[in-house]
Amino acid sequence: MFPLTHLYVNQIILGNLSPEMALGSVLPDLLTSNGVDWALAHRMKLHYHLSQDIIYGDALHGSELPGLDYYTDKNYKHDQGYAFYKAKYIKENLIHLGIPEQDALWRGHNIIEMAVEVNIRNRTDTSYQTLLQMLGHRDLLRSIEQNLSLHLEQPINLEKGIALFAAQDGQQKKLADYFTRKINSHHGLLLLPQNIEHLIDQAQTIIERDYMSFLEICIQKMTDHLKKIRQP
Repeated sequence: MFPLTHLYVNQIILGNLSPEMALGSVLPDLLTSNGVDWALAHRMKLHYHLSQDIIYGDALHGSELPGLDYYTDKNYKHDQGYAFYKAKYIKENLIHLGIPEQDALWRGHNIIEMAVEVNIRNRTDTSYQTLLQMLGHRDLLRSIEQNLSLHLEQPINLEKGIALFAAQDGQQKKLADYFTRKINSHHGLLLLPQNIEHLIDQAQTIIERDYMSFLEICIQKMTDHLKKIRQP
């Protein structure tokens, strides 16, 4: 899922999020934005010498605990993650726009996740306020970046990704603008943001009946999973 959705889910499970919990909640996506492989970024980081707050937030996001992205991307129903299962309904639309068939489900799952993100932004009070507090703790942030860089054996910059997430703020137009630039660059296309906004609108009709029940089921399961690593 997209970052604001992870903050929403983790706040329900963990209670009021500390800035470090908020950072952990979006850490896998911050790492992938640094070029870290998706599977590696979404593994738990129990031995990274990070604070418990970061570890809990990160584990609830990723795929290993399992966290939310396991159920979104890997396995929820029919041996598919929720977003991939829903993406099959817009796959042909993406192919029609020029997305290669082998990439259409992946790009479609991004569209489904954006539709959920927009709803979380519009229908809950979830915000990036707590995460943005990390930018005021520069020494701590630099220390975390150095720790991650050491374990992942590559430079890591968290500040840039935090600022990007907050600037997008789960707003449909901003998400569509960013995603359009990304796929145009990757696939050599000339799509307009309106093309992506139209797909997000279609995705809204696909998820509207069950996305909240999906999140509620995940929250129940993840709350139980967290007990495996949570210290009293």
